[in-house]
Amino acid sequence: MNFPDSLALVAPHRYWAISYGTFFAALYYFIFPLLIALPIVDTIYRERSSGNQRYQILRMSRFSYYLKKFLFTFIVSFLFFVLPLLLDMFLFNLITGKWDYSDYARAYHKLVNGTAVLGDGTSYGEKRELFSPLMEISPYLYFLVYLLIGGLYAGLYTAFGLASSLYMKNRYLILFTPFSLYIGYWIIFSLLGFLMGSV
Repeated sequence: MNFPDSLALVAPHRYWAISYGTFFAALYYFIFPLLIALPIVDTIYRERSSGNQRYQILRMSRFSYYLKKFLFTFIVSFLFFVLPLLLDMFLFNLITGKWDYSDYARAYHKLVNGTAVLGDGTSYGEKRELFSPLMEISPYLYFLVYLLIGGLYAGLYTAFGLASSLYMKNRYLILFTPFSLYIGYWIIFSLLGFLMGSV
């Protein structure tokens, strides 16, 4: 009772699947978008090699075929990334019975401003470096921004691999292109010093 902010900062949302720099969060954000891309990144190549592409282009223009293919694969990749996390959040809140995180947002705002009444210093690890003002509004908003970013990465990897299948004739190279994009981003961001240690 003497440290209400400490109690408010111990909230169930900290245990959602991608929260707070856990190993699973890093694995999910950096590996799962690549795994999502694998089954659908070579669809144009498979349709071209099977002859199915010619029949589809007879029914619609070439531009319409490629536009629909890219939009569909981008949206599917985005949803495959986002839906498991939304389901995890929903089930975790359902199990714990906690849906309102306004008390956490208030305590987090106090923590950032240095006015929180804490029992010890362990709660200072709650501070987020990236998108911290969103956490002061609501953990849901903070979580949804990360969902959006991760879903866009998943769609980007898939679209990049799909675009490479327009020029490459080797299926294994096409499957490897999302990983090469990931490695390229990683090298560039490491050299520029933009990589963060935690989510």
